Amino acid sequence: MPDYKIIDMETWPRRTHWNYYRNLVKAQTSMTKKIDMTNFVKWCHEKKENDEFVLNATGPYGIDSAISSVIPKEVLAGIQEIIDRYELVKNNGLNKVTAGLAPEYAPMYLSAQYAFGEKLYFRENGDPDSEWTLEIRDYLEKALIEAGCDEVRPPEEELIISRFSLIFNIDEKNHYYATLGKSKDELTLTHTVYDMNTNEKLSDEKVMVTEDMLSGLQQVFEEYDFKSLHRMESVKTNEDQPNGDFLEIYVDYENGRQIYAQYGADEIPENWPEMRDAFVRYCDEYMEKK
Repeated sequence: MPDYKIIDMETWPRRTHWNYYRNLVKAQTSMTKKIDMTNFVKWCHEKKENDEFVLNATGPYGIDSAISSVIPKEVLAGIQEIIDRYELVKNNGLNKVTAGLAPEYAPMYLSAQYAFGEKLYFRENGDPDSEWTLEIRDYLEKALIEAGCDEVRPPEEELIISRFSLIFNIDEKNHYYATLGKSKDELTLTHTVYDMNTNEKLSDEKVMVTEDMLSGLQQVFEEYDFKSLHRMESVKTNEDQPNGDFLEIYVDYENGRQIYAQYGADEIPENWPEMRDAFVRYCDEYMEKK
């Protein structure tokens, strides 16, 4: 069970997304995932008399449906594929929730009625790290967007990096890139390299950071989809990893969003080398100019 915490709605970084959905679709319960508050939507579909299937993003109890569109019947088959892949039928009949939890842990449920009369239903506390809820959310969002319902997502926000750090190992060397400083006006970019066998510091470079540098780095993050690295699982430490394989990334944005992840041996994504090279190339070229 995840750790619970009280959220101060006045200072909560993601309150913009929460309020957006609360006001637009009256959403109070949902399938949840950290960082992206678009999960605070309750999804359902209905079959019309003319055999059309309509997908709705709405509030609890079916009141004030705000987003609705006809969808292909094949969309339902895609939902079944997700149900099968995550073996959700094993949860059938579960009804275990705790009242009064923070919005991030609000109850979530899945209800599926089958043509042959069977029904799959379970209800439990929201799990911020639940992969199946995120996959269903993304899948249904895409279905509505393809049907012309762009308002299913909140307005895109400009992502402005406030600070970041990236640690990774390559060629028996440990690389540490990070922004250091008490305020954005005083940030420095540091790149420190250690020998993994002797733990000797091989180099340590520092340069001042500009807004243009952070803006350019965000373009790199977007081009190579760095946000896909985000996950809440973690490994112990760099030294605990066999063969020295390790990756840690932390990005903090001015609007409260974050990218955070740790990957150990045999976990690092296949496309990481390409992402790493783009990051290193950008940072090294910037430091050389300074």
